[in-house]
Amino acid sequence: MSGLSIEASLRTSSGKGIARSLRREDKIPAIFYGKGIDSVSVSVEKAGFLKIIRKKGFENQIVDLILKSGDKNDNHKVLIKDLQVDNLKSRILHIDFYAVSMDQKLTLNIPLVLKGEMDISKKGGVIHQSKHSVSISCLPDNIPENIVIDMSSLNLNDSVFTKDLSLPDGVSLNDADDISILNIALEVKEIESDEAEGADGGESEEATDKGEEEKAD
Repeated sequence: MSGLSIEASLRTSSGKGIARSLRREDKIPAIFYGKGIDSVSVSVEKAGFLKIIRKKGFENQIVDLILKSGDKNDNHKVLIKDLQVDNLKSRILHIDFYAVSMDQKLTLNIPLVLKGEMDISKKGGVIHQSKHSVSISCLPDNIPENIVIDMSSLNLNDSVFTKDLSLPDGVSLNDADDISILNIALEVKEIESDEAEGADGGESEEATDKGEEEKAD
């Protein structure tokens, strides 16, 4: 578990005007919802949320959401389900917090990370990767940050399929086991451009000389 927490305040009104007003106050509008839970409009302090995502990122993170309503605080385990971002202004517009149950499995996409890529390069190989994440199911306590593929024992012409992945305890794969993730091919080095141009130039000059001789005959 990440051990991260953030406070959220209930808000009784919503809309574009309210959202803009919250952002001017350095707050981010958000929504809290989940299975069997009515959606609730909330807001969080921008500084506190940025601290969380700068430390751990936001994908597949379980966070303690402290929901404040007057003098009452309710704690919920939530998944940061979605962020709406204004890329032009580099700011977060809205957050979706999804309530999770610690004894119910989640379905998530987890990134694949390659380890030992330099070993392949030393063998004269190049990696062609076609799949960069996989769908898994697990309890919230068992969410992996990523799934590592060890490249050190692989050789030219080897392939890696989903069935070859080494999954952490408590994690099951949802994808079919015969999906190709990557293959290793022999690296083909391009001929230096100046050498190629020199070769082409020589051939052209020889052909010109031959043509002039024929005309003289």
